[in-house]
Amino acid sequence: MADPTWKQYFENVGNKPNMLVEKALARVKLKRNALDLGSGNGRDSIYLNSQGFELVVAVDSSPDATMWLPPGIARKDKTIEDEVLGNVQVNFVGYYDLVISMNSLFFLTKRTAVEVISQMHKALTRGGVMAFNVLGYGDQWVADGKDVSAFDDHEIAAIEETYHAVYSSKVTEAGTTADGKPKIWQTYSLICIKQ
Repeated sequence: MADPTWKQYFENVGNKPNMLVEKALARVKLKRNALDLGSGNGRDSIYLNSQGFELVVAVDSSPDATMWLPPGIARKDKTIEDEVLGNVQVNFVGYYDLVISMNSLFFLTKRTAVEVISQMHKALTRGGVMAFNVLGYGDQWVADGKDVSAFDDHEIAAIEETYHAVYSSKVTEAGTTADGKPKIWQTYSLICIKQ
């Protein structure tokens, strides 16, 4: 039986894609292969599939998350780390035109998140686009001691330079979590293009 948490998450979040994914897609020149790391309810994978990508791969550690995906999207019930760290397969390195990770990297250790960002970049074709978000130290989960990773302005500046960021924003705002609980968010959102 499916975990009812995912059904509730899907109902709360809906199927509208993350705005950062929409911004990133505007910079994609070829729509062959896309990778969605930490796909959750699949809203971004569904959107990318509808935008004409030949292959969309959705990776999430919860099999109940990917069960909501329609046919036509490749499902991988794996952790982000298992999918990308040390992956040197032909259908990984230099394979994707777009790699995204929305609202997922902050559940990894900072060291692992940095390694995953590096691997996301390696997975891109030349001119490929990656988009992701991470938490800042002003985030409520960080302040409350939740087991999440956070970055500061200097660390983000280094990522921007290393991976040729074409878009970067830092936002602190009151909002809610996917399960509807109030929360103060502080996120950095980046779009980078492989040179």
